[in-house]
Amino acid sequence: MIVTGLIEGGVFCQDMGDVVLTGVYAPVNINFQILDHQNNVLSTLSESYYPDNNNKVFISGLSELADTYLQGESLQTLFNPTSGFGAKGMFVTIHADLYQDEQLAGTFEQIFYQCNSRTKIFPSSYPYFLSRFRNRTIYPDQPVSFSFFMDRDTVLFCKAIYNDGGTVRETSTQVATASLPGYTAIMQYSLTEISSLLQVPADDIIEFQFQLCTLENETYTTIDVIKFVIDRNVTMERTMLLFKNTFGVPEIIALTGQNKRTSSLVGTYAWMQRKYRKVSTDLTELHTICSGWIDKNTLESIRDAIKSSEVFVIENSNLVEQVTITDIDLDYETPRTAPLAAYITYRVADRVQETFAREVYDSGDEEGIFDHTFDDSFE
Repeated sequence: MIVTGLIEGGVFCQDMGDVVLTGVYAPVNINFQILDHQNNVLSTLSESYYPDNNNKVFISGLSELADTYLQGESLQTLFNPTSGFGAKGMFVTIHADLYQDEQLAGTFEQIFYQCNSRTKIFPSSYPYFLSRFRNRTIYPDQPVSFSFFMDRDTVLFCKAIYNDGGTVRETSTQVATASLPGYTAIMQYSLTEISSLLQVPADDIIEFQFQLCTLENETYTTIDVIKFVIDRNVTMERTMLLFKNTFGVPEIIALTGQNKRTSSLVGTYAWMQRKYRKVSTDLTELHTICSGWIDKNTLESIRDAIKSSEVFVIENSNLVEQVTITDIDLDYETPRTAPLAAYITYRVADRVQETFAREVYDSGDEEGIFDHTFDDSFE
């Protein structure tokens, strides 16, 4: 029995085809095990396959099976904008034992990495950042998050351009990582952390970038660069969304368009004591935000957010609330003759969305019985 269709070094889920068994003369029983990055068994199952007229068996759907186990840790666990470096084993292995006539006839294994899009590339030969972006515009209160596959020869540098008393200067430093081949490095920084890393005042930084390099013969070769330009302009509205991008790693985008809110009532009814009663009433608030003028990469990133299993609104490097994206309004023509914008509608994920707040009483410097709120208009 010959097994074909396996991809050495791992494969992104959407790029996996069928595994084909040839030379099969009788039904094959296959015991599958799904293993995490530490070879812990997550699940087991068995299937029976029957050969066709060419003595072949086609095993389909392994990518869909693996994808259900690739959601990984929650965003609440992954998001830590002051953590700097973090390593996660974001892959699963499907191990298969092949039995024919109740005898072990062979085994195979396939490693799967998460990706919700077809890539036509393999993780083992993908040395770049796991992001659609190479240039990002961010705001001072916006944390940054980027990821890459780790390798023994990978070296990461941080470089910044800053204002030194009216003179533009550059500085760089090597960023501490680790050597864990096959693992995913998740890097997260706030502007304060970047300032501490480079020993440059945060207010003086104009832009910074991270360079992914390899070291060979004492020479650094740059593989990929991701640049962050700081926009210090004041915007009337800014909504920052944290989500998992197509590779399943945290990503943040800032939407600067107008935020429109609409409300609707949702009631729950039930029969109680032979009467049809309203059990509860909830106020559902929908937020419709405009992305502002965006490029194609930002558009694709918004689509990633829509497909993400988790989406959070963040403010000042803090998780505010989990939301559910309910609608997107995007209409454009190709080739485009006008800037591109999208309208996204979301609501708070919790059923009860209202929060209680009350102003604290402050007597201030008022004297006597009446304070400044007393209405004396009757005089």
